[in-house]
Amino acid sequence: MSELDSFRTCAEDFCAVRDDAASVENVKFRRAVQRALALVFAAAVELPDVVPATSQPLEADGDGLPSGVVEAAGDWYWGVERVASPDHTPEPMLGDLAEGLAEIRHDLQPILQASPGTATADLGWQARFDVVSHWGAHALAALRVLHASPEEGRRP
Repeated sequence: MSELDSFRTCAEDFCAVRDDAASVENVKFRRAVQRALALVFAAAVELPDVVPATSQPLEADGDGLPSGVVEAAGDWYWGVERVASPDHTPEPMLGDLAEGLAEIRHDLQPILQASPGTATADLGWQARFDVVSHWGAHALAALRVLHASPEEGRRP
């Protein structure tokens, strides 16, 4: 199996776990999403650096937060530092787990919804670009929150 095929399989698994939040107990959901997120991130790290075949970015239908994700994810927040200023001074930011998972899923959709004729180089480039430029930071922050969350679902 190619690195891209492995990535797509892990991305599909992550999206399925995240979308199934309403039917799973909160603690089981957190464990399942932590595992799926770690695997899709690991698969993304293995993607080769490729040159795209075209100059058109891949796009996909958007999505929001399906019923149950906010409840299953819990009221968990994380703080991150992001360099957004021209002088490269880190700025604290606040995000929440459910929204972070939605951002990751949104960024995976162009790869998962690509038409069968899409060039492999375009898929690989888009997948690598998206993890490096956006969803990788959400994934790492979400994994930190999930790792720190107690089994009972209460705040540490």
